[in-house]
Amino acid sequence: MNKVDLLWARNIHKIALNEEVGDTGRYNFGQRCLFWAAVICLLLLFSGIAIWCPWFAGTFSIPLIRAALVLHSVSAVGLILVIMGWSKAG
Repeated sequence: MNKVDLLWARNIHKIALNEEVGDTGRYNFGQRCLFWAAVICLLLLFSGIAIWCPWFAGTFSIPLIRAALVLHSVSAVGLILVIMGWSKAG
């Protein structure tokens, strides 16, 4: 995060109105935030291993499987929202 990123974040209302804010380099702050949000959501989707019943049913406890189900569902919805935001930003 640098000075240009702060300028971009402060002028988000101008960006929403499709006004020029200035040169932000190769990727602007919003694009970098969407990238890292997608990476985090994808990593959280590894919780699916705990809920993969045919292979790992006896490995994990029931409370852990329930927590993994919630985490998996929330990260999937988050990833869908990030992808929708990414298509709007691009």
